[in-house]
Amino acid sequence: MIKPQSLKRPLFLMGLPGCGKSTLGRALRSIGYEFTDLDEAVELRCGMSVADVIKRNGIDHFRRLEASELQRLIDSDKPQIIACGGGTPCHADNMERMNRTGLTVRLECCRERLVRRLAEAGGVRPMFADIATDPAAIDRRVDSLSAEREPFYAQAAATFDSSRLESSEEIDSTVAKFISRFANPSHNE
Repeated sequence: MIKPQSLKRPLFLMGLPGCGKSTLGRALRSIGYEFTDLDEAVELRCGMSVADVIKRNGIDHFRRLEASELQRLIDSDKPQIIACGGGTPCHADNMERMNRTGLTVRLECCRERLVRRLAEAGGVRPMFADIATDPAAIDRRVDSLSAEREPFYAQAAATFDSSRLESSEEIDSTVAKFISRFANPSHNE
């Protein structure tokens, strides 16, 4: 078992929906790292799902809540791993704040697995709920989101391949690689 080292500053996981931010973050939490999923923090604050927040109050309201929760986590001065929503870096000055206060890591997943993960999630992901059963439509939306978000994602301090998160063996291997690369003192100062 890998023993976690303490983080000295926040580490932000970012990337497209389905790239594995929450899966990787939860796996890191299970071995002792502090982890917060930003979407879950918004849900806890509002007492409803992200999809319901968007449906009731609109995407702009959700983005304001998301930015507020991100700032609250940054202000807590608690070194932790934070899984950002796919659009978090693209709104307000979120990307600048994350780069200024911590280490931003862009997760990238091979297209085939990304589309399959989104299709398997069904209607759970708000950005894909209307096309959840159509892999070709999911692929086109991924292209659109990629083009829209690339200028922000390109500002990440590092990238990491998150394609291998399907089985417990893949997760364990990916976690070990992630820790080796990002959770050691020299990367976290």
